[in-house]
Amino acid sequence: MASMSSSSLPSSTELWQLLEARRPSPLRFALHLSRRPNAALCPCLQTHLLTRTGSFTVTRILDPEHRVPYISLSPLFHAAGLTLVQGLLHFDLGSSSFDLSLAGLEPWDDLWASLPLARSIASSLKLDTALAAMLDARTSAAWSLDERERGVSHNWRVPQQWVDAAGYSTDAITRVAFERVEMLRRGQQVATLVSGEMRERIVEQARERRGSAVFGLHQRLVRWSAHVVAVWQDVQAAAGEQEGREEKVWGLLEDLRNAVLPPTSTDVLEWLQLVSPPTDGASTATERLGSGASSLLAPLTLAELSAQRTTEPALGQLLPTPTQDLDEIVAQLESILRSKLASLHHMNLVSLPHLASLHDDVSKEPEHLNAQQHAPSTPSYPALTRQPEPASATAANRDNEVAQLSAKVDQIMGKLDRLLASETARQAASASKPVFEKQRQLDDTLRPPISTEPPLAVPTAEVNLLSPLHTFETSPSLLVIVLCVVLAFIAIKSTSE
Repeated sequence: MASMSSSSLPSSTELWQLLEARRPSPLRFALHLSRRPNAALCPCLQTHLLTRTGSFTVTRILDPEHRVPYISLSPLFHAAGLTLVQGLLHFDLGSSSFDLSLAGLEPWDDLWASLPLARSIASSLKLDTALAAMLDARTSAAWSLDERERGVSHNWRVPQQWVDAAGYSTDAITRVAFERVEMLRRGQQVATLVSGEMRERIVEQARERRGSAVFGLHQRLVRWSAHVVAVWQDVQAAAGEQEGREEKVWGLLEDLRNAVLPPTSTDVLEWLQLVSPPTDGASTATERLGSGASSLLAPLTLAELSAQRTTEPALGQLLPTPTQDLDEIVAQLESILRSKLASLHHMNLVSLPHLASLHDDVSKEPEHLNAQQHAPSTPSYPALTRQPEPASATAANRDNEVAQLSAKVDQIMGKLDRLLASETARQAASASKPVFEKQRQLDDTLRPPISTEPPLAVPTAEVNLLSPLHTFETSPSLLVIVLCVVLAFIAIKSTSE
């Protein structure tokens, strides 16, 4: 086994983050500015996917205009370590599988996909557990609508355990993170007011976000990747036809002859300016060279970039003449497209750290639901001070200890999952048994009418929706187990140092 540097050993904080990642990520209600002319707000549910690269925010639009909710796919791909090109090609997502925009309803361009498709992709990427609350099919009918002076209407609510009825307001539900959505009865709605100050603040935040370099970087990568992948799929479909292949390929080539495919040299220059902004030190060093060098190396403006794009060669100028063999032309076109796809892939890889926590900053949420609110009380450990790398034999022993520790973590978590499952099943059985017994006793004398309205809540659903960490609070034995595991981690790490 390859030797592992001692600096790569996970800290206590990182271990807790790994354990926290095993439970569904909490939700947050957010109001963003849509792109519609009337400046309507776009109500959304959001959740943060924590990775080693950073936090990626998945957004679900709640507007009732569409029959199914729309989910942003780009953060799913990025959280799984995939680029946009990789995700689109791996799942064979054509232009009909998603929308870049939703007639102005969306707050920004993204790969907006339907809830069922997003759930399928999340399952394939092993993100379905983290996104369980976001992609819950039982909440697919949830919507919120900005009605201007009358506020925002909802057919759902944040459960009372997070926001009580007395303090229920737009400000309250946007400041707290919660684990699930509670649907209201059919026909029922709850309205929360939006003050003029809050609406102005949302507009100002949207203006700042849309003017930021990171936002522009994300928008360009989304548009470029979707464009080139769509052309690649069209070429592959036309070239693979058995009947009428030549006619379809020539028709496609004619359509693409005047097209300019990204990333062009100007696109790459713009991307470099976005992903590598000049630092203060570099600016100071440039100023020492004189005003001439400073102006020469200054970033190009949008107007200058736009002028440069007019000189970019169209695809027809890069392809061979029509007198050549059709297969040769197709091969040349595929080579050009592969170079475009590869360029976008590597540009996206380099951009991943910049795209983390793009649309929302977790640290700005004063009441964000974190592990300390639901996990057993644990001390906050500072980052471990690393000693110089030991000899190879000591490093090998430490590697073995880390491997054994990881195996023990997996075994203990498996046992905890089974214990939690059995505890939940036991509570469900105990909760439902008195109900069934009472119903059997009264069945001969009383038969209530069947209601056509969906129930607001049922005991079994409440039991099933209990999170594992909530169960810890009602199961002291499990709490003791978890505390023992934490103490074991600390003891093993302290002895290995």
